[in-house]
This record gives sequence, C-alpha cells and structure tokens, in this order.
Amino acid sequence: MLLRHLYHAVQPILAVIALLAIAAGCGGNQSGLNTPTTDEPVSVLTLGAEADTHGVAPDRSGVGLKAVLDDIETAPVPEGIDPTLYDQFKLALSRAVSAQAVNGRVLSGAPAGEENCVTDLRLIDDGESQFLKWTYINVGDYDLNSEVNISDLTPVGLYIGATPQQENWDSAQVADGDGNEEVNISDITPIGQHYLAKVDGYFIEWSDTAEDGSWQQLGDAPFTGSASPAGSQRWFTFELPEPVIGRYYRVTPYQGEDTGVPGSAWQYTGTSTQAFMVSGTCRTNDDTPVSDVELTLSGFAPVLSQADGSFTIHGVEDGYSGTLTPYITERYFYPHARELEVSGADVTDQDFAVTKLPEYRVYISQELLDELYADVWISDYKSADVNISGSIHEDVGVRFRGATARTFPKQSWKISFNDTDEYPDPDWDYKRGSINLNAQYADATLLREKLSYDLMQDLDMLAPRARFVRLYINDEYYGMYTDVENPRRGWLDEFGYDNNGSMYQAQHTMLYELPSPEDYEEEIEKQLLEDEPFDDLAEFIGELNNWSSEEIYNELSDWMDTEQLKKCMVGWCLIGMADNINTNYYLYHDIEDTGKWLLFPWDMDRTWGHLYDQEEGFFHHIITYDVPLDYGSFSCSWCSEDWGNVLYDRYFNEPQFWQEYTQDLSAALDTIFDETAMLARVDEYYELVLDSVLEDTQKWGENADYETRIDELKSYITLRHAFIEQELAQ
Repeated sequence: MLLRHLYHAVQPILAVIALLAIAAGCGGNQSGLNTPTTDEPVSVLTLGAEADTHGVAPDRSGVGLKAVLDDIETAPVPEGIDPTLYDQFKLALSRAVSAQAVNGRVLSGAPAGEENCVTDLRLIDDGESQFLKWTYINVGDYDLNSEVNISDLTPVGLYIGATPQQENWDSAQVADGDGNEEVNISDITPIGQHYLAKVDGYFIEWSDTAEDGSWQQLGDAPFTGSASPAGSQRWFTFELPEPVIGRYYRVTPYQGEDTGVPGSAWQYTGTSTQAFMVSGTCRTNDDTPVSDVELTLSGFAPVLSQADGSFTIHGVEDGYSGTLTPYITERYFYPHARELEVSGADVTDQDFAVTKLPEYRVYISQELLDELYADVWISDYKSADVNISGSIHEDVGVRFRGATARTFPKQSWKISFNDTDEYPDPDWDYKRGSINLNAQYADATLLREKLSYDLMQDLDMLAPRARFVRLYINDEYYGMYTDVENPRRGWLDEFGYDNNGSMYQAQHTMLYELPSPEDYEEEIEKQLLEDEPFDDLAEFIGELNNWSSEEIYNELSDWMDTEQLKKCMVGWCLIGMADNINTNYYLYHDIEDTGKWLLFPWDMDRTWGHLYDQEEGFFHHIITYDVPLDYGSFSCSWCSEDWGNVLYDRYFNEPQFWQEYTQDLSAALDTIFDETAMLARVDEYYELVLDSVLEDTQKWGENADYETRIDELKSYITLRHAFIEQELAQ
C-alpha cells in the first residue's frame, strides 16, 4: 500500500535523526522545579537522575512508525467528508508524521515547543471567588479531545476552505493550525508535527523569583475539569483564594509522568481581571415567563432560564465581546441572537421577547409595495431587505407567487436571495437561494400543507420540508404563513442526492407521449439544466407509454426509483391528494449517480378532506374522505379515459406494484397514520399556531370558528383511516 511504501522509504533517513531537547519555558525561560518548602500545601515529585528540566522523568518511547501509518491508512472516512479528499488528508498526514519520527518511532508525551506555551494566564475575580484561568493549547488537537491524532483530520475536512470572512469562522478557526487564516490541507502539517501529543492536565506552579530551579508545584488541573462550551477553544481554571502579591505563577502541561513546555510566568501585582454577570428574562409577547430556555454566551456553558423567565451568566471578564444566543426549541422561537460587550459593569436587562413561531420580516418601500399590489401577476422581483430570524440580507428580490392563489386577498410571497448572500438556514443546514411563503388562504385551518409535508418526511422519502412562520411587512404583521423548501441544488445536496441532474415541474401534463421534445415545454417547466433540451424527459415518457404490460415492472424499476414512487403514492393516498394528475409534482433525473428518475410531491394544500368542489369552489367546509386508493389511474372511479396520469395508471395496474403499494399503505395505518398519533399531532400544531392564527386578520374565516375548522380536519383523519381499512379489506 502507498503509506507502507512511504514508511520503508523514510526508515533509513529517520534512523539518523537526533532527538532535540525540549525548551523548558516560553521565550527561552528554562526553569525547573524545586522541592517545595514545608509550608506549601502540595508536594511535588522528587527529581530523578534522568529527569528533564521540568522536574518529572519523561517517558517518550512513543509508538512504532509503521503501526502509526497503518492506523492512518485504515482510518474510516468520517461522516460529511469527501472520501477522495480524506485520502489526500491521510497521505499528507503520513508524510508529516514520518518527517517527525525519531529512530522509527513517533514520540508521545506532553506538548512541547514554544507554540504550545500558555501565555494568557490571568487571575479572575467574579466577586465570589478568585481563580486562575488559561486557554488550552495543544497544537494539532483540533477536536480538543486532549490528544493529537487521526480524529483531528475531521475538523479540517468539515471546515475546509473556511476564512474569517465566513459566518462559520468562530467554529472553523480551531482547525487553522498554521495560523494563515484559512483552513486548508496545510493545516494537516501541525497534526503530523505534534502527533500523539497529549494533555492529561496542567501543573500550577509558583516562584518568588521566576528563576531557573525556583518553581514549586501548587496543585494541578486535570483535563476532565476543563470546559469547551464555545467549540473553538477550551478553558482551564484553578481556584486561588489567597494569591501572594509579587509572586509569579505559571502552568505546565503533563501527560502521565511527562511534562511539556512551561507557560509564561505571570506575576500577581495585587490586581485581577474583574468578572461580571449577564442577566435578563425570557417572556412571551403577553409577558408570560418562559422557563428552560437554553441561552449560550460565546465561550460559556449554556444556562437555563428559571421559572420566572430569568437567567444569569457569571464570570464574564471585563472587556469581553461575544454573542448571546437563545436556543430554538420545539415550543418557542427566539428570533435574534445579540452581540454583547462587557466594560466595567454587569450587563443586565437582556430580555428576549419569545414567540412560538419564527419571524420573517420584509422591508420594502411603499412605492414598490404598491406596484406589487397594483398587478398581482407581475413576475419581476422588487428590491427589499429582509430579516429572517435574525439573519439580515440586503437588496433581495420579493414578489407574489402562485397561480390561483394570487387572486386571493392574502397573497403568497417569494423571496429570492443574491447568489453571494444566500440564507444559511440553521434548521435545514444549508444555504437557501429562495424562500416560498404560502399564505394557505383557502385552508381555514392553515395546517394542511405542513401536515402533508411532515407526513411525507415520516415516510422517509425525498420531499420538501415546511415550517410555520410569522410574516411582517415593514414591521406590520401580515399573518401566519408556511415556509416550504424550494427543491433546487442545495436541497438535493442536503438529502444526499447528486445535484447535476435535470429537474422538471409538472404544469399541466398527464405524461402522454408527444411528437417532439420541444412539445413538452408547454406542459412542463424545467427547473435545473434549464438551457439543455428536453430530450431525456421525452425519452422516458416515450418508453413509459410503450412498454407492454408484461414489461412494466422490470422496465419501470430500471428507469425509475420505484421505492420513492411507492412512498409518494402512499403519502398522497393518506392525505387524500386529488390535485396531482397533471400538476403538483416534480420529476428529477439523477443523471450522474443512479441514472434513474424520481418523482416527489409539491403543493399539497388542498388535502386532508378539503378539496376543490365543482359547485362551491375553494371556500367551503365539505370534508371529502373517500378519494380512491388508485386515484390517477384511468380505471379509477373518479377518473376516466380522458382524465388520469400515464405513470400512475401503469403503476397501479401492475399487480406486483399494487401489492407492494397496498402492503405499505396498510402498514402506514398502524404507524405514521395511526389515528391517535395523528390527532395528537393536529392538537400539537393547534397549540403552536393558535396565537399567530388569531392575530392573522387576512386569513379566511372568523376567529370564533377556528376550533370548528380544526375539528373538521380531525374528523377527516378518523374517516379516512376507516375508509382505507375498508378498501384494503375488500
């Protein structure tokens, strides 16, 4: 193997490399330990004949180079890192480790070299106690787990390419081992240079003169007692109740019986760094206290708000600057992190107005807003600034969206971000180029679309996600909306699919074969690889329309992800989808990976019993629960020879597909569509959105009737569950 060849190549060279002595302190201050005087509280180890200058006999025998290289070579690829890139990392690490080996061994022990010297020792006084505090240093230990080893490649892989200009730099900079303000492959060299360096803890030492041989041990701070709340640094503390004026203090890392480079000497002059507290409350808009809110100040362990909504963070040093972030929970949403500075006083009244839903705020000139309402069909974006849950973006594009929905009193919105300033969604963990905000005006419960997408997620299939939000235009509340993911490249990446395929959105197609690829442009809108012809779609639809009944199962399984198709059909059946024959679905061609086609759902608001009615239109309270299980096939009782979808028809009328579909549908009745569980989910959403719905003056329906609308939705679940059971039993 390549790494083993590397070992044999460097072995003769390594045999002649001499072991360099380790400097005893930063800046050449080489100071050993003396046996303490009898009045000191803690004794130290007696120096032996082979002790180093730090006072403890070292054991730097290390590990054989071949064994280390074998471990590196066989290390599995961590989750989230490209395998090819990780192979490059391992090769670079092997070279760096080999270059540092001595006589064919990789030396272990406490961190050595001035780059590992602790230079920020200080005394903190928080009003209740005094303690020494310093930052953990073990160059190459990027995951801060006490040892430099193979696992430190992971942060490099996760943050590769990060720079101070990026939002993740606070976390990423821990992997910038060479200090060049960019995480790249050169940061692997420090790992190799310090491989197997480990910190079990620090000795705390004192001296009246800071001269060589004068240092005595006061105590130790084990690694297990340190804290790393910020994720990009680790802190140690040591209580020092009675510091002596004029005395010097320092800390020295140790690993087993080996000690590393001593820290810089710090002299206590009678003054200490003052520490203060940050405090505030978490309350809802109606002034109700919210307990158990997790609040994190950068570099500090999280604290929880108390029963009265109050919280306090102690020990914040004078001169501190950082971010106070309330944690998003399932119950409430805290929209804005807050930048804080501490300067000579406590920071109080850091109060958070807590809402149950995230807040999206759009700021647009009245002139441009009037232009949008003057022509709801306008497709041009208008310039606006937005604040999406505390993430501020300037000069984005906004417009109305939808087809029939544009004619309703409450408009749906689309927000389009600049390519260089996309929204870094913290919940969905990728940068979104656009946001769809659906008004759900025709659904008096405002719950159906999110219920639909959540159920699709329960089926473990490729489908967009959704969340409830509060929309403000120029700080005026415009109502509760549903934010639905826009299925584009970032979304495909998030779900682990190759994003270089072609994506088509059905507009009004039943997937009949047409004379030429260009003819499909009138029926289907291409969303990815837009500039390329429709040839792949035309080929697929042509094949679909011409397979014999005997060929359907094998051919469709070869051309399409039929597991995804089955899950989509099951989900549509459970929610009673009857608006998907010629629209409201996507087809994605995974060209470079599987080569197969995938179908996934879209626009599922007219569901859960509330369908379009030929006489009443959109606005009625009729609950329809008996959508046929084979809806979309030409033989379905609700369809005809002229109204159906070729794909659905071929799927439902193939016996083996039908058996697989009905088996999964039956299982879903006892799992994701369990009646008790689904009714509980509706109740959960009702409690979550109630305040926001009642404040929404643009919705369809009266506040006094809202609970009745919820009861109608719940009745669908009971009726639909029974209907499907009955149909499956026949």
